[in-house]
Amino acid sequence: MTRAWLILPVITLVNCGYVGDPLPPAAKIPKPVLDLRVIERGDKLEVVFTMPVVTGEGLPVREPGQIDLRIGPAPAPPFDVNAWLAGSQSIFVEWPPLALAPDGTAIARTITQAFDAEPWAGKEVVIGVRLTSPSGRPSGFSNFVAAEVIPPLRKPTSFTGESRGDGILLRWPAVAQPGVAYRITRQIGEGEPQTIADTPENQFLDLVTAFGPTYRYTLQSYVKAGDINALSELSPVMQVVHVDRFAPAVPTGLVVLAGATSVELGWDRNTDADLAGYRIYRALTNGEFVRFPGEIDAPAFRDTTTKSGQRYRYAITAVDRAGNESGRSEPAEIEAP
Repeated sequence: MTRAWLILPVITLVNCGYVGDPLPPAAKIPKPVLDLRVIERGDKLEVVFTMPVVTGEGLPVREPGQIDLRIGPAPAPPFDVNAWLAGSQSIFVEWPPLALAPDGTAIARTITQAFDAEPWAGKEVVIGVRLTSPSGRPSGFSNFVAAEVIPPLRKPTSFTGESRGDGILLRWPAVAQPGVAYRITRQIGEGEPQTIADTPENQFLDLVTAFGPTYRYTLQSYVKAGDINALSELSPVMQVVHVDRFAPAVPTGLVVLAGATSVELGWDRNTDADLAGYRIYRALTNGEFVRFPGEIDAPAFRDTTTKSGQRYRYAITAVDRAGNESGRSEPAEIEAP
């Protein structure tokens, strides 16, 4: 009996194990927003940021809390968060529906919120956002965005486009506001619109074009104001059908020489990228020019159909692949041998 009594406590100790100190409940406070961006668009301030998907403990965000978006006058430097917070106003932003991937992890959501810029026009402001847990405990603030809110920019009007041989020339009246520049967006056919230029001028030659597609352009005026761009509303879409109606350059340097039984012609080669060939014209003395059949590739021609003693005038034109014909060169005259 004594031996059995001694063994029993040892078995009991092995089965119990060490529990340790109890863990505190998770705070469930989302990590701070890291990518707050602000754009002044027309008469609105537009705020964009990505919702964090994990808490400070690295756990997935599974319950909604509150979004605390704040805007307030910029305090005197150095920047004091508490001083700014005391004078700030809260902008309501709805917490988006939670979205989970099949493995249970949260899917990041982008928040876009616009609100009236007019109360802040002409003021230096600071904008920040923080999130709270379901129990109301706040995260740290995001990156702060400082901006000068300017009066709403007027959108450009009377936006026109001219199809030319070297591209599409865009023009518009200047917007009479200090520091204004212009942002041009282009859509080719049914493709995606893309920003192609920011310019302080009120015209732009779009050189990156090809004949055939329809080009659609929109225009915005903008001003760089602190950390944000202030943008006007988009202009109406302006459409240009870019068709090749543009003739090559007129050939130059035409020279005619008498051969034994023919007249030899030569001229400077055209440098047009879409050149297809040349057309030859001949006239008797002061008569009307008549075109030789067909076209030739090289800048030289031999006329074997002349009659000895007759005087002839010759002129050359250039033709592109779309069939556009240049004007005639300066004529050259000769008496056939």
